[in-house]
Amino acid sequence: RESYLSSSTSFQQTIAARGTGSSNFPVSFYVKPSIKPKVVWETTVTKPTAVLAGQRLERWTKDRFKAYVAARDGTIRIIDTSSIMKRNSWERLGELGVIGSFNVGRNPVSMCFARRGDSKLPLLPYTSTGKQTSPDPINNLFYVAVRGDRKVVAAVTFNGSGAVYRTIKDKRMGDPVAVSTAVRGPIVSVADFRGKKVLSFRVGPLVDARHNKTYGAGADGKAPFELAGILPFSGYPFLINSTNVN
Repeated sequence: RESYLSSSTSFQQTIAARGTGSSNFPVSFYVKPSIKPKVVWETTVTKPTAVLAGQRLERWTKDRFKAYVAARDGTIRIIDTSSIMKRNSWERLGELGVIGSFNVGRNPVSMCFARRGDSKLPLLPYTSTGKQTSPDPINNLFYVAVRGDRKVVAAVTFNGSGAVYRTIKDKRMGDPVAVSTAVRGPIVSVADFRGKKVLSFRVGPLVDARHNKTYGAGADGKAPFELAGILPFSGYPFLINSTNVN
């Protein structure tokens, strides 16, 4: 905020000051200690393997800002981060700390947000009209690569409770070490380390609005997922991410 937006010339000055010296941009914590991150809370986790932090709440959500820490034994700890993330009056406020946990399987090593909502989910409450409240796809809906059990699961949390609502297990996916979701469609991609490949799975319907048709996963259109493709590598993929750039 200060380096780019504090004045009409701050952006140009920041770009001009780029370099590898400690006083160049970005300056070191030693030169400018005020920008050093501050530890506001900590907890002990045995053999932690992955972390994920919520970024945005939907306007009519009943949930709160949360973060997640995975451990090798399969436990996902749910952390209430509302006290450091709350920006609007309608957002819930709680105390920073672990508010619950649930298990997804042996050795979960990667987590990513779903990016889009889903329906008929466990845990989420219903309104007085019988409609289920919407999830927060960049806060309480996420995918986990569970390396020990050779699977990828989708999880939903509400307050301090969590549950797995979809499991992707395929004999062609032997060593899932990283997971990512697409921006523009219901696609989950997985890095298979020892298999030296990336696999993609379709996990939701594709809608052809022009012809008023919907295509579900699987041969009958009712499967929970289907293989969308495999990309082989000569090396060992260990991270994966995707973005949409127009």
